[in-house]
Amino acid sequence: LAFSDINYLAVLAGVVVNMVAGALRYSPLLFANPWMAETGISMEQFNENPSLAFEGCVVSIFASVIIVITLAMIVQLTGASTAAEGVLRGLLAGVGFVAATQLPNYTFESRSLKIYIINVGYPVVTFTTIGLLLTVWQQVRDPHQRAVARRGWVCSAQPLFLSNALSASPSAEKSHFSLLMGWDVHHW
Repeated sequence: LAFSDINYLAVLAGVVVNMVAGALRYSPLLFANPWMAETGISMEQFNENPSLAFEGCVVSIFASVIIVITLAMIVQLTGASTAAEGVLRGLLAGVGFVAATQLPNYTFESRSLKIYIINVGYPVVTFTTIGLLLTVWQQVRDPHQRAVARRGWVCSAQPLFLSNALSASPSAEKSHFSLLMGWDVHHW
């Protein structure tokens, strides 16, 4: 996978989705009040120091770009070709990389389940949505390309444990992403 293979218009759309979801999450319409109550942060703190909100937005945009490019690479490297596969990749990334890694931190810090769900639910939902967006956008862009992924990579639709049991060649090369996403990936 080369960075030139990434659809940067889809990445931009994913960044916008992530930022809009973040703005909704921190709005009084959704979780602003419970989040402030759980963290002890008040609106007055933002009003007294407007640079806090500005710095948070700049960091959020930067992080969103990294997140969406990473998800685009996962979608391409695993050969996700349907909306369901995109949703699955995004959900696995959100649950596996965010929810699972944050759970011990919240436990050791004795933070409430409520703030954990507020803070972790947002990336799980947005990663899932962005996985869907990237996969569907990829299909619109190149609908026949997914049978054989770029650079000679093929992703079969069988879990690793089945392919290992059924494989005639147990020495078949597996990529790191095959282990990450649980699918059998062979290089020609």
